[in-house]
Amino acid sequence: SMYGCESWTLKKADRKRMDAFELWCWRRLVRIPWTARVTNKEVLELIKPEISLEGKLTRLRLTYFGHVMRSDPLEKAMMIGMVSRTRRRGRQRTRWLDAIKTDTGLGIEQLKGKVQDRKAWREMAYRT
Repeated sequence: SMYGCESWTLKKADRKRMDAFELWCWRRLVRIPWTARVTNKEVLELIKPEISLEGKLTRLRLTYFGHVMRSDPLEKAMMIGMVSRTRRRGRQRTRWLDAIKTDTGLGIEQLKGKVQDRKAWREMAYRT
């Protein structure tokens, strides 16, 4: 289950692990033995999935972001990180909003404008 995945922030390693898991599942489903030398590309060509696990996750994250940005101001403030707190040590953590910016290629001001048109936002979420 991908319960709560709309709020995940994934690292590169997590993405790789998720892709590996997805392909492991596909191989099991089509009964390809683990000893068979079949490339991931061949497996995906055989199955032709409509959307990858990561694609589905991105779609859900963008849909949820649109919902949050059009709703309760406190929830919005918390989600886009406007609540002040003391800084942590070390490298800055990837924030949820950074994932949205990467998914869309848009800045926060552009995002604020885009989410207001619900229909257009959903279409964009389903194109990614």
